[in-house]
Amino acid sequence: MILAVNNTVKCDPPKLMYLNSAIFNYEDKDSNLLGKDDPINPEPLVLTSESTEFGAYAMLQKPVLDFIAEKVGPFHVLPSSRHEAIIIPCSMDSDEDHLRMMVREANRSVVSPDDFLSDDIFVYSEAEGLRRCPEKILKEKMKQSFVAERYSS
Repeated sequence: MILAVNNTVKCDPPKLMYLNSAIFNYEDKDSNLLGKDDPINPEPLVLTSESTEFGAYAMLQKPVLDFIAEKVGPFHVLPSSRHEAIIIPCSMDSDEDHLRMMVREANRSVVSPDDFLSDDIFVYSEAEGLRRCPEKILKEKMKQSFVAERYSS
């Protein structure tokens, strides 16, 4: 497995770009923020591969995650599909339950079953590494919502 990931990094290196650039398909060869000395704005980013195929592997690359954390501080990692992950700096004060619901909704409505990766969200900091965010609060909210819907009918 490690050999496969290392070969992937060589053949199709990770790419980090601003979410707006990814959405509007800016194919600027300088759009890859990885390894640049320039500051990175604390806004949503997309982590993928140069080919944008199967780029979610990049969220497991410690040097890549350390580089991002160096630039924006701790951040959330939202596995968008097997092709990319969305990076949300924690400085944006995003509610983890909201992020998880957003990922879950996108996975059910936009992401094809073949590209589905995970409903989990993660947080990364240089001190603690990549950690899965607990979902206790979300489960309780979903349970309350289910009970409310059931008794309002």
